[in-house]
Amino acid sequence: MNLTWIPQFFMDVLGRIVPGALVIMAGVIVVTGFEHSVDLLFGQGEYALSFQALVVFAVVSYFVGFAIGQLWNMTAGRFIAHRLKTIRTECKEKCLIAHNKVLVAQGKEPLTLEAAELPAVYVLHDHLRLSAPDQASRLLKLRSECRLCHVIILGFGALAVLNLAYINSSSLTPGIVVEAVLLTSVVSCWSRQLRLEHNFTNGVCLVWFALASKDQLLPGRED
Repeated sequence: MNLTWIPQFFMDVLGRIVPGALVIMAGVIVVTGFEHSVDLLFGQGEYALSFQALVVFAVVSYFVGFAIGQLWNMTAGRFIAHRLKTIRTECKEKCLIAHNKVLVAQGKEPLTLEAAELPAVYVLHDHLRLSAPDQASRLLKLRSECRLCHVIILGFGALAVLNLAYINSSSLTPGIVVEAVLLTSVVSCWSRQLRLEHNFTNGVCLVWFALASKDQLLPGRED
């Protein structure tokens, strides 16, 4: 049985459906307030949920997550592109140095590669999908978490601005609580997505170097 679709399905759930659902739920809380949002979100009273409604909610959540993810690529993603490039370059250099130290300690020849010669990280990951699919699937979870953070940052950030318009004297305390939760989530996810980029790049490079040392990725070179 071909189960290669499972990692991609998991990536869609974690990277699009889950954050899309969180943005929708947070949006309902911001617009309707705590009292009405509880009944609406958890299917109480006249808002009782059915299986069909849950399926529709999952589909809508997917498209919300997908749309916000694309919006991230066109806005904030471009803003931090240079920072991410620096992270990937540093990770490649450090991982190559660390890997060669291990080889030397084992009495083996180090890789005769320069970090600048390596292709982009996504190309290295595609190599792993062919040579080490289990490791590539494991690393795919980090990429999914990174996408989740992107959607939360942009979605919750927009809702935090919108929430300011709904705060009034009758809902001051709930509004402040919602605002604090939204902003805390944005800050936490911003830090987390940078850390995930480190972890993903390090993981890809270390596995790729290990396979390259066994001549499972690089073709033999002629002297």
